Amino acid sequence: MISYLRERDVSAALDMTSFLLPYAAHDKIADTPPPMARIPKELVDQIIQTADIVEVVGDFVQLKRKGQNLWAPCPFHNEKSPSFSVNPAKSLYKCFGCGKAGGVVQFVMDVEGTSYVEALKYLAKKYAITIEEEEKTPQ
Repeated sequence: MISYLRERDVSAALDMTSFLLPYAAHDKIADTPPPMARIPKELVDQIIQTADIVEVVGDFVQLKRKGQNLWAPCPFHNEKSPSFSVNPAKSLYKCFGCGKAGGVVQFVMDVEGTSYVEALKYLAKKYAITIEEEEKTPQ
């Protein structure tokens, strides 16, 4: 029984190899993907430091100051009493109803449903920061 399984496994492996050979040859001629653009880290840091979380969040909800934080109904779910808090000193937001939390980039990602890069571009446009993307070739 053991010798039968080994012969069958070897036979199956040989069949699979012959099946994959045409695809391996095709991969060498296939088009390479376009180079990926990337935003330099210094520019990402500048965008995050420039963006005011109170101003950005205030574009979507009306914030009211209570103590050191600002409060509003959460933009991510329906509620009657405000459970969405923005801490300007730490540049963070937190909803105690649905649990969403993060910084200014995460807020834009959550509220607009965009990627990290698209959120950075949104903030850069809002604060008139020019983004010069570096070309990065996939490795």
